[in-house]
Amino acid sequence: PLLTQAVEIRPDSATARNNLATSFANVGKLDEAIRECRDALRLDAGYQDARYNLASVLASKGDAQAALAELSVYLRSSPEDVQALELAGRMQVAAGHTSESLEYFRRAAVLSPLDGSVQTNLGAALAMTGDYAGAVQAFEAALKIDPTNRPARENLEQARARMQQK
Repeated sequence: PLLTQAVEIRPDSATARNNLATSFANVGKLDEAIRECRDALRLDAGYQDARYNLASVLASKGDAQAALAELSVYLRSSPEDVQALELAGRMQVAAGHTSESLEYFRRAAVLSPLDGSVQTNLGAALAMTGDYAGAVQAFEAALKIDPTNRPARENLEQARARMQQK
């Protein structure tokens, strides 16, 4: 209610609308969150937080293409945002463009080499493209960072098995 009141008091505030969008997204009201993000961007097209939040909510709704469109704009101004790069990579995979996802995951891995999630996602994308040796390297890197990373461990075993089948 407080954030809704803030928008009622200042309907021209992009920040208030973005905050309300975040609140909506946190409780699963994704359509309302999208509406508020778009309103925030209508008020301030350069508001990067609203742009990223919109991409994130669109991703949560399963609209990979729309999320990628927003991330493309966002990443022009924030090309080193690891979280956005990783989301763009995941959305490329979701859209069926696994090869294109590699660019995003690789950039994220260079910028944040100690992020096990990035390494795991990179490994998964490499495995999907048939680069099992690269996938093994990425999964091993993820496990050096976090030995309890179960997805990396399971995918590492699968990638090694695939390498032996070749």
